[in-house]
Amino acid sequence: MKKILKYSLATILVALVVIQFINRPERINEPVTENDIVEALQINAGMSQMLKSACYDCHSDQPKYPWYASIAPINWRIGEHIEHGRDELNFSKWGTYSAKRRDHKLEEMIEEVEGGKMPLPNYVRMHSEAKLSDEQIAVLKAWVTAERAKIAPELADASEWPGSLSNRPPQHTRRRNRHVLSDFVSIVYDKITTYSCRSVTPLTLTPPPPFP
Repeated sequence: MKKILKYSLATILVALVVIQFINRPERINEPVTENDIVEALQINAGMSQMLKSACYDCHSDQPKYPWYASIAPINWRIGEHIEHGRDELNFSKWGTYSAKRRDHKLEEMIEEVEGGKMPLPNYVRMHSEAKLSDEQIAVLKAWVTAERAKIAPELADASEWPGSLSNRPPQHTRRRNRHVLSDFVSIVYDKITTYSCRSVTPLTLTPPPPFP
């Protein structure tokens, strides 16, 4: 039994050493640009610090990696969190978002924070500075409300254009409409070709006269 335990521990130790060199996630550390939400909106120092403490590690191009982020398989999990977080919302790309997307992300931000889903509870356990107090949540909510009010005129201007993206139906609806139109065209085409074939006078071939 002791030998089995010894060999098992040795195997686990070797496996841990080996995976340190396998599929190491790329560390992200890009420079701050004018598209960053702090720069784009000229956010004050207090709000900026709140966002960076509670959000930026997973929702920006400047995450701060803890010491254990270099150890596999923990670094794999951290890499997945950051990749998913940046796909959902990247504060470093805020200036590139449309007015509709900015408004939607601000709305989602409050819903997630008030619902206790963001910052992630397991992240807060390891980063106490990310925990938002009731007072901070109230300040964040007031700031979001003010920013959404600033975006409202942009949404109104976009909605006045019939061809604007804000008035376009969802992608799945557009795809279904294309299928319906395609089926309709096919039916009409079949009817036309069938009628044309019936209306054409068939060609009668007269056999040649017999040779004398």
